[in-house]
Amino acid sequence: MRKYCPKCDEWSMEPLDEKQTVYECRNCGIRFYVLFSSGREKLRVWSRALTKDDIERLMIHGE
Repeated sequence: MRKYCPKCDEWSMEPLDEKQTVYECRNCGIRFYVLFSSGREKLRVWSRALTKDDIERLMIHGE
């Protein structure tokens, strides 16, 4: 299942492991790590800083 990449503005992030705790964008290479997951709540750590616009795009796409 692909996830949304706020840097590329595409659904281009793919899981790197079976448990789907690490995702990487196939276009720009940014990664996020899921450190905690409880239902819909998730704590993600990104490999690069996100801008205000990146965060707004994530919210628009429900990520």
